[in-house]
Amino acid sequence: AYTNAMETTFYKTVSNNSMVLSPLHIDYTTANIWNRIVGDGGNNEMAQSYLASNYGPVNESSFKFDNYYSTSYSAPYYLKNKVYVNPSSVYQQYRVKDMTLYPSIYKSISNNTITYTDDYNETYSLDEVQEIRNKVKEHIYTKGAVTTYIYMDNQGVLNTVTGNYSSKYYDNTNKSYYYDGKSTDTCPNYSSYGYCPANHLVTIIGWDDNYITKANNKGAYIILNSWGSTFGYNGYFYVSYDDVNIESGLSQIDSIERKASEYENMMNWVI
Repeated sequence: AYTNAMETTFYKTVSNNSMVLSPLHIDYTTANIWNRIVGDGGNNEMAQSYLASNYGPVNESSFKFDNYYSTSYSAPYYLKNKVYVNPSSVYQQYRVKDMTLYPSIYKSISNNTITYTDDYNETYSLDEVQEIRNKVKEHIYTKGAVTTYIYMDNQGVLNTVTGNYSSKYYDNTNKSYYYDGKSTDTCPNYSSYGYCPANHLVTIIGWDDNYITKANNKGAYIILNSWGSTFGYNGYFYVSYDDVNIESGLSQIDSIERKASEYENMMNWVI
């Protein structure tokens, strides 16, 4: 999700020449920083710590996916054990200068009525919710993609050949997803929460205010997922604005530059 956000921001604000960043460099580096299993997922804070500490990002060509992924390694992730990988041997090639975390929008749905609250359980007005959404749309339009969290059905089954995803929250016909937060039957370990918390970081690359999903209201974000091109529309799908988690962790990259520019500017100044 974060490599997608950085790539699109670079493309829209620095150069129309596409770059491809290494997601596994983030994965292995943060696995070491946070002492977690490589491939076991992460969050905004982990990715931001990687960027703020100047570990990366680096180009895919410098830390290739194919060098660390193989079905000969241990399932389920098929990634080489982090003990045998040294991501610090590849130096930072780009620098993220600014990042923004949006205020979270939490949703509670009862009798088709949605209540919106913030991180302090204070209620948002509809105008305040729309203001945040407009900022997300403006950033996507002018600067690049936005990352966010959703809950992906713990009991959902993806057919990697056909791309069909079997879940009570997903509509294979219009490739849309909507979790209303009213049940925990697909995440029984979180029954005390009253809803299934977010467990998947994705990238918002667009929106359609008139898109029809399983939700009562129209409108959905267009999401780039990480499940390959057979899923959804060539890897993309729609998530309803009303999904209870889709706006709970909005984050964006505001400014990114080639790391070399720092030294080029210094050299020019010295001369």
